[in-house]
Amino acid sequence: MFPEGIQWGFRGRTRESKDEKETSGTSGGKFWLILLGFGAISTYFARKRLMVYIKSKEKAALAKSEFYREMLRVLARQGFIRKEGETPYEFAGRVQSVLGSSPESKSIKNAINFLTDIFYEVRFRGDSLKPAQVSKIDAFLKEVKQLQTASK
Repeated sequence: MFPEGIQWGFRGRTRESKDEKETSGTSGGKFWLILLGFGAISTYFARKRLMVYIKSKEKAALAKSEFYREMLRVLARQGFIRKEGETPYEFAGRVQSVLGSSPESKSIKNAINFLTDIFYEVRFRGDSLKPAQVSKIDAFLKEVKQLQTASK
């Protein structure tokens, strides 16, 4: 109906032959396909880096709270096993109520309180252990372990 190259309509568009339409459409399709592929690959590697970061943070938190697991192991050998669903503070209170009020048990109670408080600071607040805290943790773990040797 219109000769090739003649403008039609109000927007200044020209008629294109079928061959021109097919070739112009494929180059745009390739661009979007490449862009989609690049986006997928970028998303994959970004997610992978994020997971590595999260796992490293979790491992650091677990490593910092190893002292608390050691205390739980020592107390478990004495028969004090933390119940499922029991918070660290509830467990500490239960152990302290069983220990009684002797002078030896008072120092062990203080040790359990200190270790539980530090565990909360490290695990839930994200605090780092200070050198002074590390030396106190070692001393208090020794006290808790003395409970184990004293009762045997």
